[in-house]
Amino acid sequence: MVMALSAMAIDFMTPAFGEIRTHFQMGSESTAAAQIITVFFLGEVAQVVYGPLSDRYGRLPILRLGFAVYVAGSIASALAPTFAFMLVARFVWGLGAAALQVSASSIIRDRFRGDEMARVMSLIMAIFLIVPVFAPLGGAALLAASSWQVVFAFPAVLAAIVFGWSLRLPESRPASNIVAMNLSAIGRAARYVVSNRLTRRYTLGAMLLFAAFSTFLSSFERVIGELYGRPALFPIAFGLMTAVAAAVMLGNRRLVNGLGAKRSSVVMLTVNLTVAGLFLIGSVTSQGIPSLGATLGLLTIILAVNTASSVNFGSLALEPMGEQAGMAAAFYGSFYVGGGAALGWLIDRQLSTSLTPWAIALLVSAAGALILMPAPRLRGAERPLEV
Repeated sequence: MVMALSAMAIDFMTPAFGEIRTHFQMGSESTAAAQIITVFFLGEVAQVVYGPLSDRYGRLPILRLGFAVYVAGSIASALAPTFAFMLVARFVWGLGAAALQVSASSIIRDRFRGDEMARVMSLIMAIFLIVPVFAPLGGAALLAASSWQVVFAFPAVLAAIVFGWSLRLPESRPASNIVAMNLSAIGRAARYVVSNRLTRRYTLGAMLLFAAFSTFLSSFERVIGELYGRPALFPIAFGLMTAVAAAVMLGNRRLVNGLGAKRSSVVMLTVNLTVAGLFLIGSVTSQGIPSLGATLGLLTIILAVNTASSVNFGSLALEPMGEQAGMAAAFYGSFYVGGGAALGWLIDRQLSTSLTPWAIALLVSAAGALILMPAPRLRGAERPLEV
């Protein structure tokens, strides 16, 4: 639920984007509303700061700080008098989510490793993806009964509830893993993380996958509402697509159990690459707007395998880190989210009248992630852990 708060901060308010464009006097073809998602992700780059703090002071103090900043960002966004103010508030909101995510990732890494961690993360992500299934429908229902300001304030209520629930969590950082808080120690830890070839390659691959995923989160509402003229379909389509992604995530857990995280990622990325190629062909041959059914079907498959691959990449990137779990989670989260969001912003700006730029980005991200993957060992050399 701690990690699901980030999904709530994104998916719950996407139905309100149309109202926001009207409230702040944007044109219907404006892509500016996508910045609400982008700046939130950029705020999550602060994980690189929270990581060393988490290694030094423990997971729980940073977790508590994250709740406070998250609530402040949510309320400030709801009260925003201008769109520029909202973007600043959303950045603050992302700062809070960053503390929550780096704490959650570090807690998981403290307790699990390797393929076991990939299976646990798949289960957690499947639960995490239940939020996007219902969040757009909940946001649309709340919007129909109130205003976009109430929709933006609601995640603060959920965060307060999860904060109370989180008080039962014990500290997971081993006492022997306390890292000194000075520039020299942080520098050594950062160099250790960055110099690891496997961590570096998996992080770059995850960044490419996240670029395509962030475009889905920030632009799918406008694609359905404006390019296809079916705004009422958005919350239903979004919910069904994320439900499929959650089911695939559970299937990925079994796949990792049988093949290992590396080989299962190769399978997922191969499917991703193939379907992205079909999407590009369909987009080019239809002047940038494929049929709605084809778009929804192909994007559903891409979203599902993209998400599963990203979870595997995260587990594989953090596996070698050991005592530097907090710094590693911070480096990984900051780079792949920040870099992916920046690339996603560039893609968003191209989606005013055609889906072809998005299709190209999906193909490039899948191919790049597949190329960056170290070759998996021969069958039998990489034995998956027993459940």
